[in-house]
Amino acid sequence: LGVPVLFGTKHENAEEAAALAAAGGAFIVSCATALESEIRKLLDTEARVAAGNAARAFTESQLGAARANAALIVERMRPAD
Repeated sequence: LGVPVLFGTKHENAEEAAALAAAGGAFIVSCATALESEIRKLLDTEARVAAGNAARAFTESQLGAARANAALIVERMRPAD
């Protein structure tokens, strides 16, 4: 959707969360002070748009991953000849 995302520190089971943060489209906050700091940064239109564009680019780069994974699973489940 082209908007930046904020995560808490409990996202170990979602590799995409860390990857999105590394791409600049998300921010991981560990406490209320960090949350306030990130929100204040995102009040700046230029920073918010840049992070949103990074989030959109990351999301678009991942399109088709679920389909590819499903195809791989189906292929591996086929009986051997």
